[in-house]
Amino acid sequence: MERSKESVFTKVENKIATIEFGHLNENQLDSVLLTRLEKTFVEIENDSKVSLVVLKSQKSDFFCRGLLPEILNHNTLADIQTSLVLLAQLFKILLKYSKPIVARVDGKIVNDGLGLIACCDYVFATEASAIQINQMKQGLAPLVTQLPLTDCIGTSGFDRLVWSPKSWQNAYWALEKGLYHHVFEKISELDEALELFLDELSQFSLEAMKTIKDNKLIMQRYKPNLLEQSALTAAKNFSHHIEASTK
Repeated sequence: MERSKESVFTKVENKIATIEFGHLNENQLDSVLLTRLEKTFVEIENDSKVSLVVLKSQKSDFFCRGLLPEILNHNTLADIQTSLVLLAQLFKILLKYSKPIVARVDGKIVNDGLGLIACCDYVFATEASAIQINQMKQGLAPLVTQLPLTDCIGTSGFDRLVWSPKSWQNAYWALEKGLYHHVFEKISELDEALELFLDELSQFSLEAMKTIKDNKLIMQRYKPNLLEQSALTAAKNFSHHIEASTK
């Protein structure tokens, strides 16, 4: 039996749900994986036995490569829109999530993977977790990722990434800008600190945590409802770019 390219596994233990996603192409995102992640997060949101969520990816040099590889294989505007809207829908769910989402990052993050992390509440990363936005070279503006990422690292930080597509920023740069909250040399050190953090967080009032997240949503400089519109705009612009480049 052929192994599926995409995978999402969930484990619930001591009121903590660990969601692990993967893709055979260095943990890239695609429509199938986005759909599975959305379904999984909705199920966990409705599970009263879960109070915290940990998001991680399968072991790879890349934590997440983003959606660009799938977009480049699309031939129609409708297909491009479908992929980007699915990305926007997932981000919207995460931003409105009532339970804290803690990311465990061990590997490089590219393009929309950064938007995924920016939608989380707290991020533990290793020194191997450098970041880059390179999709502008292919004519695809990262409009969906721009919204949560800019809210996280500021306009200056986003500009540094988007206008330097060949450059990698290391994990300590991401820590300084506020995308990461802790950086560790070794994954074993990260996991030890993460376990202590989750144990402490599990003692917090669920209502208090939900109130903090609700208030954070109100204070954001943009509204999650703009995500779908950004997806449609990015799809249209990219389609125009493809048409112009083939003439």
